[in-house]
Amino acid sequence: MKALNVMILTVIAVAFSAAPTPAMERTLAGRIVGLNCILEPNLCAVDKQDPHIALNTDFVLLLKNADHHLLTNVPREVKIQFFRMQIEVTGNVSDEYRSITVDTLKIRNGGKYIKVWSHDMELGEWQEWRQQFYEKGSDN
Repeated sequence: MKALNVMILTVIAVAFSAAPTPAMERTLAGRIVGLNCILEPNLCAVDKQDPHIALNTDFVLLLKNADHHLLTNVPREVKIQFFRMQIEVTGNVSDEYRSITVDTLKIRNGGKYIKVWSHDMELGEWQEWRQQFYEKGSDN
């Protein structure tokens, strides 16, 4: 009986260790670069005015250790606005998918980080727009 319990516990431990790691809330810092820059380094845009920026299908957070994470819920125009800037993001990180669902995005300015985008800010803008066009009696 004791051997059976040990075997069952071993099987359970192995099953849980092989399971994918759930996303965990963390803060990562780095620079936003084009995904093409990661996949094909000779296609890196050097700044926002570089025509190569238009070739990028997405933008990623490039960490100091050369690893990168997709910023899954940050709009493309926000990523372009802060392209190649030093940023810090907080959110649910999935190491398995090399992605982060961002709660807040901060830019480095004069040695400190300033919040410039958050999921709540995005939701607030949507709610303002909805209220302006739908709840205040639009002409439709």
